[in-house]
Amino acid sequence: TFRWALADFSLASSEATLSPWAVAVPLAVCAVGWVILGFGSLIREEYYEHRIWVAILIVWSISCLIGAGLIVWGLVLGDSYLGLAGILSLIGLVLTALMLSLPAFMQVPLDNEAVRFSRQWTVLLLACLGCLTAVALIVIDAP
Repeated sequence: TFRWALADFSLASSEATLSPWAVAVPLAVCAVGWVILGFGSLIREEYYEHRIWVAILIVWSISCLIGAGLIVWGLVLGDSYLGLAGILSLIGLVLTALMLSLPAFMQVPLDNEAVRFSRQWTVLLLACLGCLTAVALIVIDAP
């Protein structure tokens, strides 16, 4: 993820009207979040482990919303040439933020409620993946 953030930083500094750090920082925050989550999962007390999971999910959601905000900012300024890829990225990032924040604020579901929530969450996950995969395919096919 850090390499991805650095690649985005160099690409943004050469082509984007946005500040390069605005593009790379959300990815770097996500990479640090993975490290914190890994060490936080080693905690043997369920209460503190759950707190770390909630904090990281919220940070990841905020990073997705920052990325979506940057896309909106580029579209509003009119400097963005993203077109359909930008709109699909925006939808995918907002849905990803929603998908990540849902488990952070819910009570532990039981029985049929757990099955229903897991199906809804899976559909949301597939919608996120569909949008972001379509963006990757559009960008790869672009000249």
